Amino acid sequence: GARAQVDDEYMVGVKLSGLATEYEHLLATQLEEQRHHYEQLLAREAAKSASAAEAIASASERAAVAEIRASLTVQESQYRALIGELRDSEASLRTAKKMTASLLEAQHEKEAKVRVLKDKATAEKVACDELVKDLQQQITELTFYL
Repeated sequence: GARAQVDDEYMVGVKLSGLATEYEHLLATQLEEQRHHYEQLLAREAAKSASAAEAIASASERAAVAEIRASLTVQESQYRALIGELRDSEASLRTAKKMTASLLEAQHEKEAKVRVLKDKATAEKVACDELVKDLQQQITELTFYL
C-alpha cells in the first residue's frame, strides 16, 4: 500500500506539474495575445492621432491659403484701382500739357502782336511829333509873315 500511495502521490505531482505547466503556457499565451491586442490598439490610436494632426495641419494650411488668396484678391483689386487712377491721371496730364502748350502759343502770338502794335505806336508817335513840329514851324512862319 505504501508504494501505491507514493505512486499515487507521484502521479498527482506529475499531473499537477503538467497542469501547472499547461496553465503557465495558457496564461503566457493569453498575456501574449493581450499584449499583441493592446499594441494593435495603440498603433491604431497613434495612426488616428497622426491622421487628426494631419487633418488639423491641413485645415490650418487651407485656412492660411484661403487667407492669402483673399489678401491677394484685395491687393489685385487695389492694384487695378491704382492703375485706373494712374491712367486717369496720365490722361489729365496729357490734357493739361496740351492746354499749356496751346496757352503758351497764344501768349507768344499775343506778345508778337503787342510788339507789332508798340512798334506801330512808336512809329506813329514819331510821325505825329514830326507833324507837330512841322505845324509849329509853319505857325511860326505864318505869324512872322503877318
